[in-house]
Amino acid sequence: FNEFYVNATGRSYLANYLRPRPRHPMWRADYFGQEHWVTTKETQFVQMPPSEELQDVPRTGTGRKLAHDQPRLLAEYRDPNKTILNMTLKVLSCSPRAFEISNFLSPTEVQHILDVAGGHKLSLSKTGDGPGSEKDDSR
Repeated sequence: FNEFYVNATGRSYLANYLRPRPRHPMWRADYFGQEHWVTTKETQFVQMPPSEELQDVPRTGTGRKLAHDQPRLLAEYRDPNKTILNMTLKVLSCSPRAFEISNFLSPTEVQHILDVAGGHKLSLSKTGDGPGSEKDDSR
């Protein structure tokens, strides 16, 4: 198709432009129900750290990389009995890739997300624009 497109328009088809390599690896999703097992030393929080101890997450993860012999970040707020978090990623969709990760967040982390999101007013979306817009249950 690209040769035809170049001959017809004099320029290359956009799909042939090289993309930069993804920053983060993506687990394979070859079939529904496929599972991957992952372990991390970044265990779940059992107590929320004070806001003055929390930092903004950098745009790239290089600022948070820890060597294996370094202590975990905010370790005093994590479960002292767990040194490793085991996670199972289960494929729910192959394209786009979607995974289920059971027990990914602790109840403390879930509550924190709800507290942060609770300050935003949410409403049902509408179709259309302006005074003629209406709620549509089919979308």
